Amino acid sequence: MKDITICGRQRHYEVIDYLKAFSITTIVLYHLIFSYCRALPEIIIKTSFVGGAGVHIFIFVSGFGLFCSYMYKPLNYVKFIKVRFLKIYIPYIVIVAISACVPFTYTGESRGIAFLSHLFLFKMFDERYLNSFGGHFWYMSTLFQLYLMFIPIYRIQKKITRNRFIISAFLISIFYWTITAMLGINGNLCVGYFALQYLWEFCLGMAFANYLSDENIKVSLKLKYLIPIIIFGLLFLGISGFKGGWIKVYNDLSAFLGYGSLSLFIYGMMHKYHFFNVCWKFLSKVSYEWYLTHILVFSVWFHVWNPRTIITQLICGMFALLCSVIMAYVYHLFINSFVKKH
Repeated sequence: MKDITICGRQRHYEVIDYLKAFSITTIVLYHLIFSYCRALPEIIIKTSFVGGAGVHIFIFVSGFGLFCSYMYKPLNYVKFIKVRFLKIYIPYIVIVAISACVPFTYTGESRGIAFLSHLFLFKMFDERYLNSFGGHFWYMSTLFQLYLMFIPIYRIQKKITRNRFIISAFLISIFYWTITAMLGINGNLCVGYFALQYLWEFCLGMAFANYLSDENIKVSLKLKYLIPIIIFGLLFLGISGFKGGWIKVYNDLSAFLGYGSLSLFIYGMMHKYHFFNVCWKFLSKVSYEWYLTHILVFSVWFHVWNPRTIITQLICGMFALLCSVIMAYVYHLFINSFVKKH
């Protein structure tokens, strides 16, 4: 087993890009299997649920990436929001607009209001529209909330010690989990997907980026130590998901540790293979576009084909997956061209 080493003060961290690529891949596969390949054996469908835990790493990577970019190029609040508007909001709204024009992507009431809820972002306060035009769009509400909070959080982080910053963020999230559970409102999607739910992992990403800002820092991770964390984390995640109740309220930590350790373990084992590196480097570049477009592509493919058997669903799924990657790449080129012009 080869250890993973991360050196400080870099403009680009390979392992972070890999985590982004790995998490988006498992999220996409989870959506494909869980929502569209229902003819598969139940054990496969339930196992695919683990892939959804990639969202925790996605949020961690977002905090890490924002801190690095802001550290090297500080912006005032208005300019920061403008950059996020061009790179994140506009591409998101374009896909929502296209999805809104496809009849079978939305079966609820008031399609027009549902679209406006995305356009003006009030869907994050209305459970009826939070997942409209695609269940994955809940994440966008959480992401925008974290963007609005980023600069104040960054300034707070600069004024206190790293450990105090991490502990404070973690306690805020734990308090939020506990209060919402006690009030019985944690089942509400808007409450469950509110930014405070994920604040601890976003801040953890920021703190780790800050730690690596010292050029003398070198982090070495032994793969053999990840194995018990993987087993414990994923086992607790599975048990909490099955039993539900209070145990499920606190399973984000086990999901983060178990899934994150698994992704790093795979990276350490597979990093020596050229094809593996080519794949994740490509997927990292188009990760955001892939997240935005994959449900739309899957919906069209499975609506047109309407496969019923395991074989036909697998074939349709493979074609849909390939098309979603191509679509993500094309959209990535379009977004880059748009951002450069503005």
